Amino acid sequence: MRFIKVKITSLTYNLLGYFLSYFCKKDDKLWLFGSRDGHSYADNSKYLFEAMEVENTVNYFWVTKNKNVYHDLKDLINIEYFYSFKCQVLIAKAGVFITTHGINDISPYMRKNKLHVCLWHGLPLKKIGANTGASRGKNSVIYNLLSLFLFFKKEPDLFLSPSEFYKRIFKEAFVYKSCEFILAQYPRVSKLSRKEPSASNGKRILLYAPTFRDDVDESYYYLNQIIPHGETLKFVNEKLKKENTLMLIKPHPYIKLNKLEKELYKYEHVKYVNASEDVFDYLENADVLITDYSSIFFDYIILDRKMIFFAPDLEWYKRQENRGMYFDYEQFVPGNIFRDWASVIEDCFCERVTTNFDKEKIRSIACQYPDRNEEYIIQEIKSKLGYPN
Repeated sequence: MRFIKVKITSLTYNLLGYFLSYFCKKDDKLWLFGSRDGHSYADNSKYLFEAMEVENTVNYFWVTKNKNVYHDLKDLINIEYFYSFKCQVLIAKAGVFITTHGINDISPYMRKNKLHVCLWHGLPLKKIGANTGASRGKNSVIYNLLSLFLFFKKEPDLFLSPSEFYKRIFKEAFVYKSCEFILAQYPRVSKLSRKEPSASNGKRILLYAPTFRDDVDESYYYLNQIIPHGETLKFVNEKLKKENTLMLIKPHPYIKLNKLEKELYKYEHVKYVNASEDVFDYLENADVLITDYSSIFFDYIILDRKMIFFAPDLEWYKRQENRGMYFDYEQFVPGNIFRDWASVIEDCFCERVTTNFDKEKIRSIACQYPDRNEEYIIQEIKSKLGYPN
């Protein structure tokens, strides 16, 4: 019963802003930002939003569907709770919607006269969209039914890519018909390149950031030791203790690790970072990045710090039925690849230099336009709206 009530409430508010927009004048100087289906304050939208502080010609607001995010930030930034009439009026009036994952970061039903700017949320190693052979489009029956009668915007007007290489991939993967591309550095990378690391109290910090696997449950991550637990976790903690080192485990937001959260309370040198938090709040202070198939290494490479790749299920992950990859993983990633935690931890404290990759090639793919920062993106959006230069 509660599930049905939640669905009805969600649909009501999703449609409210859409219908109100027919009675409100569109304001191209009102911009709304959102991320991760409206549940996080994170990623490229967050950093472009924060860059708007110097803008005096635009009113801008963050939209969230998460009560905790709203209460944590309401005294710090311009933020509105999606499930409120005030927010729906803003959605009705706003001329610009800026997202990381898609329009559902703010509201799934948007009139075609609005401008949707998708900043996206990473550079894929694994294939995405049409490149996987999967069908495209919304899975929601309600959305597909309503789209027969209502006029929704179904693709972005502007899409951010940090390179020509990834522009081609995004165009092929999403098969957009009329979307234009902004070629500029990701706002989160621009912010990372300017940030000075915080003091770590003498402790070295390792950040372990594994990505999600399609169609597996929590047990898969433990059975394959993707997430250390039991004796392995005890071993890792003891090794880190000897080296006065802290390892933060920050899983992808789609990974739920209830078992790990309960297990970690007794360990001092391995800590869990909530999956919904912004990984970039931790990335800037990490001395070493440990990851698997996550595109986070494309961002971290700008810091010229050590990276280690932990891929215990590489053969399974590379299979075409699991989407496949755009690159030859073992030849491409900028660090040593290991299949067990003992080797990973040993390499964290080894001075061995990895040279089997082309750093400049990776940089050209990940950040071809380092001088095109947040200001450049804002000006591109204004240009699309017809603002005078």
